[in-house]
Amino acid sequence: MNGKERSGVSQLIRALISIAIGLIIWYLPAPA
Repeated sequence: MNGKERSGVSQLIRALISIAIGLIIWYLPAPA
């Protein structure tokens, strides 16, 4: 595993995590 093949996958996972955190920050204060 050189990381060159996994580079794209890591970026995609990082983007999904960022979106998930953004949604959590968006939707958490609403019910509270």
